[in-house]
Amino acid sequence: MLKNWVLVAIRNLLRHKLYTAINVIGLAVGLASCLMIMLHVRDELSYDAWVPDADRIVRVHTSYEIPGRAPFNTVRSAGKMMEALTTAYPEQVEVAARMFPYDTSILRDGTVIPQTVTYTDPAALAIFGLKFLEGDAATALSDPSSLVLTQSAARKYFGDADPIGRTLTICCIGPDRYDHRVTAVIADLPLNTHLKVEMLAPVVPQRLAAFPQVLDTWTSVNVFTYLKLRSTNDIARLADDNAAFIDRMIPNKNNNVRTSDSTRQHFMPIRDIRLHAKQQAGDIGDMKPAGDAGLVTALSMVALLILALGCVNFTNMAIARSSLRGREVAVRKVLGARRRSLVAQFLTEGSVMVVLSILVALGLMELALPAFNGVTGKDLSIPLLDPLFLSALLGLSLLVTLLGGAYPALYLSGFQPARILKGEDAADGGGARLRQLLVVMQFAVAIGLSIITLVVYRQTIFATNAELGFDRQHVLALRNLGGAGFQSTREAVMEQVRRLPGVTAVALSSDVPTDNNENNMIFTLEGSGEKGQVLNYQSLGDGFMELYKVAPVAGRVFNPSFGTDLIRPPAEGETGQATAMINEAAARLLGFATNADALGRVLKTKTLGNAPFDLTIVGVIPDIRFRSLKYGIQPTVIFQAERQFDTLSIRFDGRDPSALLSQVQSLWARMINDRPFNAAFVEDMIAAQYNEERVQATVFAAFSGLAILVACLGLYGLSGFAARRRTKEIGLRKVFGATVAQIVALLVWQFSRPVMIANLVAWPIAWWLLRGWLDGFEQRVDLSPAYFVAAGLTALIIAWVTVAGHAATTAMAPPIKALRHE
Repeated sequence: MLKNWVLVAIRNLLRHKLYTAINVIGLAVGLASCLMIMLHVRDELSYDAWVPDADRIVRVHTSYEIPGRAPFNTVRSAGKMMEALTTAYPEQVEVAARMFPYDTSILRDGTVIPQTVTYTDPAALAIFGLKFLEGDAATALSDPSSLVLTQSAARKYFGDADPIGRTLTICCIGPDRYDHRVTAVIADLPLNTHLKVEMLAPVVPQRLAAFPQVLDTWTSVNVFTYLKLRSTNDIARLADDNAAFIDRMIPNKNNNVRTSDSTRQHFMPIRDIRLHAKQQAGDIGDMKPAGDAGLVTALSMVALLILALGCVNFTNMAIARSSLRGREVAVRKVLGARRRSLVAQFLTEGSVMVVLSILVALGLMELALPAFNGVTGKDLSIPLLDPLFLSALLGLSLLVTLLGGAYPALYLSGFQPARILKGEDAADGGGARLRQLLVVMQFAVAIGLSIITLVVYRQTIFATNAELGFDRQHVLALRNLGGAGFQSTREAVMEQVRRLPGVTAVALSSDVPTDNNENNMIFTLEGSGEKGQVLNYQSLGDGFMELYKVAPVAGRVFNPSFGTDLIRPPAEGETGQATAMINEAAARLLGFATNADALGRVLKTKTLGNAPFDLTIVGVIPDIRFRSLKYGIQPTVIFQAERQFDTLSIRFDGRDPSALLSQVQSLWARMINDRPFNAAFVEDMIAAQYNEERVQATVFAAFSGLAILVACLGLYGLSGFAARRRTKEIGLRKVFGATVAQIVALLVWQFSRPVMIANLVAWPIAWWLLRGWLDGFEQRVDLSPAYFVAAGLTALIIAWVTVAGHAATTAMAPPIKALRHE
């Protein structure tokens, strides 16, 4: 019996090639989309599952919610926090470790090789259960000059030779070089981990003394702190006690308020870091770009919707063809076929269709995965031998067969033989209404995805080109110029760059646009009687504001002719004197009625090794945006501390950016032989802040296009059957004088109504989803009706073009053929 059903199914599919093609393509596109996103979601959910006892390992995140300032969140924590937590909670914390990735270079055979070295505590090796290929985990980082390499790093520096005992020179930590001996080699970390490690070196506090903000601090957050707890229940204990812990460790002597009112910690299990870290700590970057649980959910929904569209086509086409299958069903029933055998036959036809669709879907996946991997940054492939994937494929096949084939099977098998054999139409009003409803659903999905794509793309363009308060064009940022003892070299480089052809201005600074650093100090306004304010600070050199074309709104900018701007260490026991600028956000937070009121006022603070300073405000600048539009403006104090200068901004005439970059790189190679070259154009740096949104726009554009394709395939098939059913009606209309244009308009209008109704369904849903997404940006585009109208009109025009072909062919046929049609 099964063999007979299969043969009948194959004959039917071959006899109706258009029907088969539409269903197979629609289902294949839906299945391919669903399977690709299933692979993507599976990969996202697998991050750090390879780590032993991953459910007991947490990372400490920090957030600052200071009144008058935008919240600042980070995946990092203060250098002193690890020791404090292990001391305060010995019954909960089994072991702890810090990680501090540091971009430096390796000196080898006279060559400078850029390299990120991750400084860590030896306990990290045990916490993450790293696989040792050579060496002993217990002693690998016990010596201050030891070094652990991944297999790839070992091959990079030593080829196939044994690296154990060999030496690599790290340059530099501050002004110093250090020789490290390779003590172990570990396996490369899996791709599905939030960690990014090539070299591990032990944390040696004395060697990091040049960077007190790394280890010797409670307020600067620069290290990743990991805790392995004794039980998963201890996570809640640490979270509940965190406010009291922070107040004990960091008493707020200046403000006479609790530190925990503005500073919080979060303990995130490492299995959650990939998809959820961004929500808790999105401002300072992780070792790798973070994933997004919301995007994973959205992609999953989109894939299921596209698969549903394919099933809808299946159902719709089967119901539309009911008039062609009616006599077959009636004859089979008269000959004794039971309804359940007819249902089984139609489900077998559906199964054969699904099997064909799966084969086509696997081919489409093979073609589409390279592009999908390019957009998402993954390395996915079709795991045909994976039992889990095969089980999912089988389950998906059964689900699609039931969703797409169950109703048509029950519908067709329910025809009454007497009615059919009398010549009555097999189709009824209920089937027509269901078809209309399903078409509405298809186009509602397609229109909604189109609107989302338009708005995400427009917001990305808006954010990339928004007015940020400074001139971003034709500026090159040259980094790695900081560090104690490097001042003379830095100034020499600056002078040589100034002389390059096309360079119009240069300026040193600690920060440049897109830097998302959180540098905080307490500043107290002299004579105000108010408590101190925690404000962000930056160190910007002479000419910085002029280079970026930022004019003060009150007072002046730094100028060496005054001789008072530069911060110099005061004599012991004295208070240093210098000047400062503030931005408008700081002026508002400090309570000035106008910007001019801030001029001449003094901010008291401590800087440069805890020395007291009085900073006289000489200028107020506009609120320029160093950070992404997703985040707010930080109230900022700006002063000049040469020891904090790290980056040289270079403005040029814009004629040949690549030539300038090449000249700067050549100059660097001549003057600096122990630091990696690191330069980028500010425009590119700003655009890179919105790579995630560009990926989202690309992905949604691709899937909205697929949704429209599947919807139009169904509409094309339905319009063909509709035209065929109305052949006699069309012939009569032509006999009575109807023109081809009138008949085409009649048939097109029949399918325009469900598309118009689909707009009414899609618009409010798309508006609600986009409103929440846009709320994540401090500055954003308006949800203009133009996006909704454009998507709706586009869908309507595509529907017209799809239907018009069938309509015109039918309308142009001679009336005599139509009147003879059976």
